[in-house]
Amino acid sequence: MRLKVIFLKKRHILFILLIILIAVLAAFLLFSQDSTPSSSIAVNDKIINKYDFNGDGTKDITYIKTVQNKYILQVNINKNSFYLEPNKPLDTLGTYYQYWPIRVSIVDVSRNKIPEIFTQASENGSPIQHLFIWDKDGFKNILSNNNNLLGFIDLHNNKTPKILSGFLNKDSIHMNNYILVNNKLKQYQFNYSNNFAGKDTIVTFVNYIQSLPYNEVNKPEEIFYPGLNGKALSAIGKLTGEDNIYTFQDGVFMDKKCDSDGNELVVQWTLNFKGVSNKVKDKTRYYTINVLLQAYGDANSPNHFKINSISLTNN
Repeated sequence: MRLKVIFLKKRHILFILLIILIAVLAAFLLFSQDSTPSSSIAVNDKIINKYDFNGDGTKDITYIKTVQNKYILQVNINKNSFYLEPNKPLDTLGTYYQYWPIRVSIVDVSRNKIPEIFTQASENGSPIQHLFIWDKDGFKNILSNNNNLLGFIDLHNNKTPKILSGFLNKDSIHMNNYILVNNKLKQYQFNYSNNFAGKDTIVTFVNYIQSLPYNEVNKPEEIFYPGLNGKALSAIGKLTGEDNIYTFQDGVFMDKKCDSDGNELVVQWTLNFKGVSNKVKDKTRYYTINVLLQAYGDANSPNHFKINSISLTNN
């Protein structure tokens, strides 16, 4: 039996390598689109990014508006308009307040290429959360509560994505844990450590922000990444200069990077505050602080996740 030996020319080899590279990049982009969440604040009427909510291959328009100061969330699919209607007793998306706008997070926690819609707003000073999923021929509200934190983990590894709904108070963060399976929300019991996803760091940071402007010099060094420069801390100086009393309202967090074992390495927190001027009576604004936490040192130590970046937006 005579073996055939095939000799490839250089241009053929380069062409094959190019095809492989394109395939790898396409797979990477596809995974990134499926796993990367979107989160946006809507102060007034706004169209947010388009997503395919019913799996027909066409991206649909999501529209946020206010009617008599009440938020309405509308999704246009083909020629039909669907309004996201919360269940009783928490049958409202929230009331429009200039200092506490609605936040909409769109995340595919089921990894079925049909994203879920999460909303955060407030009513009479209390936070409101909702989760909506597409179920056959319309949207279904499967989670509603008065928690002020919403989290997503295991978005960037091969584990099942988790939904965390919790409440931040002065001393700690308490969380409820969920997974979404076959359009049903299942709660699971798991006691996360105090430093999980930077919980302890965030509690200290929120308390520090709420102590401004008078307590700026007493910066809790243990929560900041070693070598963090002044530019990264300039947001704190700006908040101090605004001369407000700051009150935490709500927040959302999600992992951004994991190691090969699926452990979180980088976590992003978005924290919203109400600022009441010390100088101008009745002047209020909202401030959003984006904080990037990076794992550092012993995973079991306090403040294992330290602040590596801070950015500020306000209105």
